[in-house]
Amino acid sequence: MESTEQMHEGEQPPAVEGGLAQGTRRAAKYARVSGPEQSDDDKVSLEEQERVCRAYCQRKGYTVTGVDIDVQSGTDSRKERARFEAMLKEALKERKERIDVIVAWRPDRLFRSQWPAARLKRVMDATGVDVETVTVAMDRKTLGLWAFFAEMEIENIRERTRMGREGMARAGKLRTQLDFVRSSCVGEGLHKV
Repeated sequence: MESTEQMHEGEQPPAVEGGLAQGTRRAAKYARVSGPEQSDDDKVSLEEQERVCRAYCQRKGYTVTGVDIDVQSGTDSRKERARFEAMLKEALKERKERIDVIVAWRPDRLFRSQWPAARLKRVMDATGVDVETVTVAMDRKTLGLWAFFAEMEIENIRERTRMGREGMARAGKLRTQLDFVRSSCVGEGLHKV
């Protein structure tokens, strides 16, 4: 974002710390989708999340240091997400090199359970790094509540999935991996087992 203000004679340029004007905040953007099929979805695609976060950072005057993207289900809450972990390490760097704020589209992009939320909160408390989400308000005081609700949503998704599979099985419509193998073998001229 370029400034249109001109310096007048005798004025001093803004103080610079680490190559940035004093008061400028360094932001890391984070985006996550559950799987490859969701990454192309117009509503929550990685590109859409990144675009919305970029516009937010521009409005706030943040200097974006990078974009961290993970393609991994939020239900894998104990599995480390490579880019999420890298972003947390970035936040732990020396003060003059680290980020000041993490920007994400929604809280559920950052975490879907209390375990990754607790790791994020520890980094926030240790460093003073803030987390801002674009579509709904979240701060360090409400992070725990968002983690609780995100974990409840994961349980709801699991329950709906289980119920859907049971209904399909009762109707004789549930396809297993073996069904897919059988149909591909028949398609290649092999006999069905």
